[in-house]
Parts: sequence; structure tokens; C-alpha cells
Amino acid sequence: MVKDRFGALKQSTQSRLCLVGLEGSGKTTLFTHMKTGKFQKKIKPTRGISFETWMPKSEVHEGNKVVSTKMSFNVWDFSGCEDYRILHQLFVSEGAVYVIVWNLALDESRSTIAYWLNTIAAHAGPTAQVLIVGTHLDNLKDSEKVMEMLERKYYNDRYPSVRGVMAVSCSNGQNIDRLSKKICQLAYDYRRSIMVPTSFQKAINAIPKEIPREGSTPAPIMELHNFDKVLAKFGIDEVQATAALRYLSSVGAVVHLQLLQFDDVVGVITDPAWFVEVYSD
Repeated sequence: MVKDRFGALKQSTQSRLCLVGLEGSGKTTLFTHMKTGKFQKKIKPTRGISFETWMPKSEVHEGNKVVSTKMSFNVWDFSGCEDYRILHQLFVSEGAVYVIVWNLALDESRSTIAYWLNTIAAHAGPTAQVLIVGTHLDNLKDSEKVMEMLERKYYNDRYPSVRGVMAVSCSNGQNIDRLSKKICQLAYDYRRSIMVPTSFQKAINAIPKEIPREGSTPAPIMELHNFDKVLAKFGIDEVQATAALRYLSSVGAVVHLQLLQFDDVVGVITDPAWFVEVYSD
């Protein structure tokens, strides 16, 4: 067992997957097919951000070996509506896999690919890993030319976070499995580089149950000093608390309101879905 000043260390078991892109591009349909293996034609538009868990089994490359592993993703499906863009920027953070989705049948100038690449670069930094995915491949005759254009424009030194450009069809399943494997490989490679105290990983599932709703409102918000007391229950002391909060935020377990003042409390939101619902109203 590897140890450091924080105690026993293990490879991170959690990853975060964010689906972003223009409204109607097929983000939710794409993820539904990835998760269920089926095409679902009628899906309601996403409001704000929707939250899912995804635990695929995948074969990944580890050096010269191929290993079977079970991944664990917190999936954030961002609405493509422009009204939510300020909200979305609050949740773009380091360490996630970002899938920028674009309907190949539309003109590339409407894709918002450049907007999302710049937003991710500004808020997530160099640890973000980005895939550009074109949907509706079955409706496009000149898909090879379009994909070549996208690779020339975005898969280059100007955008170092881009790890690939792909085209898929949700209706017939073309390249869906390939995309899933690519996402798992990217997350696995990043996860292998992150050694996390076992106490941090125990806190992920237990924190929502441990944290009371403060004050007279049912808001799942805690001031930082109170959040530190909860972390202490898992053996996480004040020295470790900053690193623990950063890790919990990066995997989507909590939201750290470092710069945002909300209801006179600058602290930690322990239920991101609640915050999105309130903000969307």
C-alpha cells in the first residue's frame, strides 16, 4: 500500500464525464445509447444540467497489456441552451473528460466547438481531455471531408486538450462502442496518474448522508469551516481539507463556491443537482 503524509493512497476510482454542445446536437441521445446500447428517439431537452452515473466495463490499454476494468463516471449532461452558459462555466473544472457534440448535418460555424474549447481551456486548464464528436453520421454523404476539416481545424497544437475527433450515428449505433472505449481509455489513463488518500474516496459516497441542511432553508450548502468538520469524520484533517475539497469538486461530488456568493454563504454545495435546479428557475 502506497503512503504519503495523507496516509494510505490508492488510484482514483472516480471520473467525471461532461457532455457539452449546441442545443439539439444529440448529447442526451448519444449518452443514452452509450449507457443502454439502444437508440431512444424521443428524449426531452435537457434543462440546465442533468446528472447520471455510468459504470461501463471496458478493456483498456495499460502499457503493452490489455486489461478489463469497471469504470465509474459522474456524468454531467449540459443543456445546449445559451441561457445556461453562465451556469455551465461554474461547473467546468479540471480532470474531466469533455465531449463536445455537434450535429454533422449543420454548418460548422454554428457548432459552438470553438466556444467550448476556449471555455474548457480557461476554466479547466491542461488536465481537461476533450473529444469532438459529430452526430447524425448516417445523414451525411461527405462525412470524410467534414471530419478531415475538423481535424485540421481543432486537432492541432492550438488546442492541446483535444484527444480526438470522431463521428457517430445514434440511430444505427455506428462508432458508439468505439467512442465509449475512447472515453474509458482517456479516463483510465488520467486516473492512473492520480493517487488519492483512501479517506477521500470514502468521503465521496458518505458525505451526502453526513451533511445536515443548515439553517431554516433546505439548501444543501455548508460554510467551509463546517464542511471541514464533516471531513474530519473520515480522518481528513485541516491540512488535508483543501486537497480533499479539490478532489471532490473535480469528480463532481460537490461544488466549491470559492468565488461565488450565494445566499450570503461562500462555501460548499453538497448536492450539485439542487443548485442547478434552483439556478434554472
